[in-house]
Amino acid sequence: MADLSSPDSFPDDEVVGLVDGLIDGHLDEESQRRLEELLKSDPRLADYCAERILFNSKLADLVAPSRLELIQNRRLLIEGNGEDRRVVVGQSQMAQIGGRSGDLFLAGPEGKSRPSWWMSALPWSLAALFAVGAFFVWSFQNRPAPETVFPEQVSTRAAGATPWFRKPTSASETKYWLQNMAWHRFSLNEMKAATGLPKDEISSALEKYGIKDEAPTLKDDKLLSTALPGGRHPRLGYQKHAVNPRRDTKISVFTPWDADGYVVLDVPEAINLDRFVYYLSHSDLPTFWSLQGYQLPPLEWERHEDGKLSYERHFPNGVSFGAEVTPGKSELRLQAWLRNESASELRNVNLQNCVLLGRAEGFSEQSMDNKVFQDGFAAARSADGQRWAIVSWGETARPWGISECPCIHSDPRIKVCHPGETVKLRGWFSFYEGADLDAELERIKSVGWVGGL
Repeated sequence: MADLSSPDSFPDDEVVGLVDGLIDGHLDEESQRRLEELLKSDPRLADYCAERILFNSKLADLVAPSRLELIQNRRLLIEGNGEDRRVVVGQSQMAQIGGRSGDLFLAGPEGKSRPSWWMSALPWSLAALFAVGAFFVWSFQNRPAPETVFPEQVSTRAAGATPWFRKPTSASETKYWLQNMAWHRFSLNEMKAATGLPKDEISSALEKYGIKDEAPTLKDDKLLSTALPGGRHPRLGYQKHAVNPRRDTKISVFTPWDADGYVVLDVPEAINLDRFVYYLSHSDLPTFWSLQGYQLPPLEWERHEDGKLSYERHFPNGVSFGAEVTPGKSELRLQAWLRNESASELRNVNLQNCVLLGRAEGFSEQSMDNKVFQDGFAAARSADGQRWAIVSWGETARPWGISECPCIHSDPRIKVCHPGETVKLRGWFSFYEGADLDAELERIKSVGWVGGL
């Protein structure tokens, strides 16, 4: 089976844009009808769509094409072959995790639940799903590096591609986000991609508010951290594995030695629950919620007068998580929490916290040779060897990184969060200028901030 998991594998820009919209949940009724028409007319398009959406092709081989090709995020169902092929987009079909046994069911056209085809052999089905899931995790971590797609290319995507902009809701918000983007040295195209506003309107607003294309003024007593505006992909490479990145959980931290440079913290990029993706800050993989047809609403960081940033996201089942970022002179003190007001235990919760380095001068090298992982710390060295970016969420956190992004991680794990319980974690991010990394890591440990509460 051909690898069609990325838009570059198919030449039709219209199809690419419609499928991107399906994945991200932004298709209007007219676009849904158009996609349905295209899928019915050409089986090759249906195969492309199925492979793009269904677990990045890893479960496509498990589901028999002649019986049921796809049940996925945005309620797309494809059954049958040739003239008998049935395609339904955005209707009542929905995959859901339900039932006391946690079985997978499919709601039919009349809205009545019926077991999916493999439920007649339940033990085999569950064993196969776990095996394929484990294979997917392994293959995701060991796949060859894709070609690099640079942010400038993302802002000029083909017409019809899913918009990932958020229009400012007031004049004060327009001023804030335009100033924010000017600090990030955004082009007009990138500002348009982030806000959805016409370029002439953006130019007029920049002039009205006196916003200039210049780096921010940094203070000696505190790192500058801001909400990430979107409109520019936060990764330099490996972008095909972070489709439509949401800005909800991302912040920028400007480097104290060069106000033109910044790193991006994603707190968290993902929450995995018993090896199931519970939350993801991009849309290339299905999650617990997208499989149920539920689209998480957009979220923004709350900006405090003292420079602190915070947010909290609430799920429909009573579970919530949040984060708080407090800037210091050379560090950010991070807090995260998981609150369980549901009726079930949350077990083996992994918070995947990412630090994206590519926009900081000296840290854009796509290599693992300049990275150190020890005692829960992940650190990246600048090209001149004089500076470090350091992150940790405690000694038991898993430190790792991806060279192609480039990024570093320190991922804490919560063994169990009982109903009615709130689990709190503390993390650390800092810049260090010097050569003795070991001494700096010991100094950070002595502060006594990092770890669980």
